[in-house]
Amino acid sequence: MSAAQFPVKCVTCGKVINPYWNNYKTRTDAGETPIKVLDSLKIGRMCCRRMFMCHVDIEHYQLLYPVYKDNIQRTEQTVNKKPHNFGQVSDDEE
Repeated sequence: MSAAQFPVKCVTCGKVINPYWNNYKTRTDAGETPIKVLDSLKIGRMCCRRMFMCHVDIEHYQLLYPVYKDNIQRTEQTVNKKPHNFGQVSDDEE
């Protein structure tokens, strides 16, 4: 199991919670209740508990959508364009 999609920190209090994700996920998948697992991991703040209990793992959904090379090339072309200089007069307009 990967903790790549789980947030590193709680968005409310800033506590680092990512290291606990794999343990939480394996234990809840084995049938333990989330409340008991979070209590044993000593995750007591409601904001941090919310991060675990409300997280939706989307990794398997991402695998359903293929990556197309032409989309990647178009994105690279868009990113590499020079930005427009707003408010500056070009040589053609003088």
